[in-house]
Amino acid sequence: MVSLPPKDLVCLRRDGSAQQGPILVKYLAAPMQFRSRNVLIQLCRKHYSGTSYGGKITSKNILFDRYGNVRIDSAPERFTQHSANLDYGAIGKILDDSFQDKGYPMHFYQLVDFLRYGPAVDCQSEAVIAFVTSHFSLLSHYARVSISEILVQLVERLHPDVMAVLLDIFDKFAWANTVKNVAAMNFPYFYHSRNNRDGTVSVPYVDDGVSFLKFSNNFFKHNKWTSLEKLDAAFSLMEKRNFIPRFLLTILVTLKDSENQCPALIQSFIDQVVGMLGNNVIDLERG
Repeated sequence: MVSLPPKDLVCLRRDGSAQQGPILVKYLAAPMQFRSRNVLIQLCRKHYSGTSYGGKITSKNILFDRYGNVRIDSAPERFTQHSANLDYGAIGKILDDSFQDKGYPMHFYQLVDFLRYGPAVDCQSEAVIAFVTSHFSLLSHYARVSISEILVQLVERLHPDVMAVLLDIFDKFAWANTVKNVAAMNFPYFYHSRNNRDGTVSVPYVDDGVSFLKFSNNFFKHNKWTSLEKLDAAFSLMEKRNFIPRFLLTILVTLKDSENQCPALIQSFIDQVVGMLGNNVIDLERG
């Protein structure tokens, strides 16, 4: 749980007044992050090696030892995509049930929704595995901020053809007016602005996902008087649509399956993002 002062880090009300504070932003607790991630890593490693469980996974047959190592005590079967997707659904239900009637922590519902109701993905894909095992909701605020920074670096180096495909896939949305209503975001938004002769102001941003990603990095970088934990929470609260997790989903799942003329360049970009998140099956042979 992160407490935010409403005056600087929270969007103003429509009348321009500050909300009553403090504003609390709920994240998955660190022990739960650790255990959930360990379970998903273990499951995905089994899938990659050629084993699945056909959805026969409950909270009672997920066992931890005293060191945090996990074992799924269920009868294994030969891997199939259908069986593995049932496993995803079973884990998603366990995670979902943990927060029934309690409200989801920030970003967590996207993971639950992907596991329970998401598309029938290739569960042996290193890109899908990276998305699941390093999901935004399972990471510390340090890791989340780092991902924003590194993603900007990777995106800025994209081949124009890949950038065009990415922009075409990722929905355009208006975000500028919202950040202008958060004092700590208004500052970096206009940091590199330019006054035009006609009285207008030009800023180096447009209303698309790539530009918003660049803004997020500048927001973290230019507010040096505020802790990264609070900045991360403020950005998450302001953009409640799971922006960076959706950006990662677009790259690791949607972009790979898109119709395009540059598959090798796209695969190279996907591999870089997988490397950034961490390849948790890099030591295994695909079964």
